[in-house]
Amino acid sequence: MEIRGYIRQLFVLGFEGKSIPQRFKPLLKRDPIGGIILFEENIEDTSQLKELIQEAQSLSPLPLFVMIDQEGGEKNRIRKGIPQFPANRFYGERGDLQGLAYAYRETAKALKSVGINVNLAPVVDLVSDPQSSPLGGRSFGADAEVVAKLSSLCVEAIQGEGVWACAKHFPGLGGVDVDSHLALPFDPRRKDDFSSRDWLPFRSAIGSGVRLVMTAHLCCPNLDSSGLPASLSPEITTGILRGALGFEGTVITDDLGMGAIRENFPLEEAALLAIEAGADLILLCHDIEEQLVVMEGTLKRVSQSQAIRDRLLHSYERIMKAKKDIKV
Repeated sequence: MEIRGYIRQLFVLGFEGKSIPQRFKPLLKRDPIGGIILFEENIEDTSQLKELIQEAQSLSPLPLFVMIDQEGGEKNRIRKGIPQFPANRFYGERGDLQGLAYAYRETAKALKSVGINVNLAPVVDLVSDPQSSPLGGRSFGADAEVVAKLSSLCVEAIQGEGVWACAKHFPGLGGVDVDSHLALPFDPRRKDDFSSRDWLPFRSAIGSGVRLVMTAHLCCPNLDSSGLPASLSPEITTGILRGALGFEGTVITDDLGMGAIRENFPLEEAALLAIEAGADLILLCHDIEEQLVVMEGTLKRVSQSQAIRDRLLHSYERIMKAKKDIKV
């Protein structure tokens, strides 16, 4: 496989419409991308969704990660045809372990039945004030030990049904009131504050075998003085997540098209920085023109550096190993 093929495996892309656009199909054929992410705009009903996913998988010579955010509550992309459950805060406030496990287990069964193999859940960020936090009810709450227990339970429920779970958003978005969809949040807390609280749920999820961790677009100067957001930071992604927390699974960035990145970095540069930081999968959810530009820009830059090629190939090998385990 040429270097273009290695690079494309690192990208998870979204597209518009309830069928695969003709312009998008070549990205699934020769030198296919790593996966697709689905949104409400892609879904008419479960029958149409299953056919869409089957077509995508049939076009690709390699298995695709097929991802969705089906967290419960407002963050459900599939709105009909599968069971609907409340957001995480509902279960966190009640301490309803049985109900939570049932919700994520039944959700995973439903996702698997239509061909989705990755649920980008659970949110494991701690949030003390849901009224000011952009995460709102997506978080279980403020008690680190409780959230850690619930996070582990979710991972086991999801992955017990053959769907991959994803703990997000590392190193923790719960301490900011800025929405990273719009701008880059800034968290000045000390490393000890993160370690003693925010990372407990991530440690718990990792201990339960979570297959993916999503990095956040969050600037933490006391974790990385360079000013790079966590999703683009080697110090945070490789040094802390992989080093200090011992995560050996697959790292995926949050969507690079969000305002936190778009307003501060050229997207081609952001993709390259994320790869250098240690991300295995780059999420870019919208706009095929932009997606093509970013992938071609990444190819050009990677081709100029042996060190970056080595880093990329390490992620490619991790992805190929992981894909032997996913269900298609």
